[in-house]
Amino acid sequence: MAKTEKLLHNQKKSNFIDSLLILYFCLKPIYVFSSGGLQPADIIILLLFLFLIYIKKFKKVSKENLNKSSELRTVIILFVVFVSWIFMSNSLSFFKLNEVVILKSTLFYIFNFLVLIVIYQYFLIYGERLFIVIYNAVILTLFLQLSLLLLIDSGGRGVILFNNPNQLAYFSLIMLTILLILHEKEKFKGVTLSGVLISVFLILYSNSTSAIAASSITIILYLMFNKNIVNLFKWALIIIVFSSSLVFIVESKLIEDFDLLNNVMNRIENKQENSKGFIEGRGYGRVFEVNSNVFWGMGEGAFDRFTYLKGAELHSTVVGTFVNYGLIGMIIFMLILWKSLIHNKSMHLDKAILFLGIFVYWLTHQGIRNSLFWVLVSMFILYIQSIEHNKRDLIKGEKT
Repeated sequence: MAKTEKLLHNQKKSNFIDSLLILYFCLKPIYVFSSGGLQPADIIILLLFLFLIYIKKFKKVSKENLNKSSELRTVIILFVVFVSWIFMSNSLSFFKLNEVVILKSTLFYIFNFLVLIVIYQYFLIYGERLFIVIYNAVILTLFLQLSLLLLIDSGGRGVILFNNPNQLAYFSLIMLTILLILHEKEKFKGVTLSGVLISVFLILYSNSTSAIAASSITIILYLMFNKNIVNLFKWALIIIVFSSSLVFIVESKLIEDFDLLNNVMNRIENKQENSKGFIEGRGYGRVFEVNSNVFWGMGEGAFDRFTYLKGAELHSTVVGTFVNYGLIGMIIFMLILWKSLIHNKSMHLDKAILFLGIFVYWLTHQGIRNSLFWVLVSMFILYIQSIEHNKRDLIKGEKT
């Protein structure tokens, strides 16, 4: 009897933790405060961190989960090195400029370190259930966003409850990538395709040309590398019916304010006309302002000091990382990506290649401060390692 009660108690705790993780995904698109501050979803992550640390004290971690998470532990160590370097670089700039805002940017990366720990701790305690929970959370939050879109039409470039369209675009791109990586977790045919379709529609609604290009690349790569591509033709009817229904439902809401496809095409044409000012408009010219700070960078923040794109953040993750944290910071960051995605021959190219879409988006936007990206990275590492360990266990079982 006591054993049954203990099992029920543990089940309640696990359901509670699952609910918090799902709630994080559902609240992530809801911005209550100005960008750069804590949002409701961030508070959920902090609660998850505290609860998981507490639960782990009373939960025996299996050796299997420890083995499967070994690669993520290495990435977490590298991330600690990265955060330490960021702190040093920002501190140097703070002492030079006496701008407190530069120190604030370090907090983003400390928070993302906590995000990595949350996913790591969750996996240690609950194992591969993590992937099912994340998959379900992504599907749920996408349908919620579609419902909110019908209720809240911002006009022009869509934001829904984000603070700007690019946040909606990046969120949708990450959701798309997660779905295509975890598509094997689909229980009912058509669910993944429905989620993909909603993701793409939200990207179109945000009217982000970078995200439109990135999502197109992601889907094309998925189709090229997907081993079960033949099955996609069986779902063609589902895509047609669902997309037709979606257009019919949404058209009456959107067409009153603007023509979605025409708006997208006009924006792309404007981008082509202004392509000559691309480097200046994105702030790439700040590379020429680094000078003697080439190794340790100029710190992140206090953008009024720059000549290129004065007063605004540099619109590129790669160039921004180099300018802010120097050559050394850039190398550490690239090492994290290499260790996460392509360091091992066992890494599945068909899934790792899907990150290319996000990297394309990074050419024109800052993306590494977003906690969802680090959820994606940590989930990817654990998912691939789980696949490989399960394969090895299966081979051992067949031999014996």
